[in-house]
Order: sequence, then C-alpha cells, then structure tokens
Amino acid sequence: MRAMIVNHNEPDQRGHVIPRIREDHLSDRELEVLDLVGRGLTADEIGSRLYISTSTVISHRKNMQRKMCARNSTHLVFLACKSGLL
Repeated sequence: MRAMIVNHNEPDQRGHVIPRIREDHLSDRELEVLDLVGRGLTADEIGSRLYISTSTVISHRKNMQRKMCARNSTHLVFLACKSGLL
C-alpha cells in the first residue's frame, strides 16, 4: 500500500524546505526497501528478506535518494520521516 505524500514543499521549523514527493514517485518495492532501511537493516538483510539481490537493493536505495534529493541513506530516512513515509 502506498503512503500518502504531500505534493508541495513546506519549510520546517528552521525555515529549511523539506522536499516532498508525489505518491507515484516511489514504487511499491522502493517503499518496501525504504521501510526496511528505516528499520536499520543492511542491504544484504533487505535482499534476503525480499528475495532480491543486494545490488538490486542498492539500486532501489540510490533511485530513492535521487528521487528525494537525499545525499545519503541517513538523509533518505530523515526525508522519508519528514514526508510521512516512515
């Protein structure tokens, strides 16, 4: 099931704009991977759990980082939390 995501950018408490993405920007599989990244699982653990290769997990994570303008996995999780995805 896809999370509902706000379609616009809003400043946070410090006045920084947190990127918001539309619901259709992340695939269902990317949302599954994002949930497991947010739970602290490694790419190997995520791959085993979802029956996909580690390189596929890494590709999903990189695609999400690009889509959400995240600089790294930690920033990805932060933005996902701010966007209501996690």
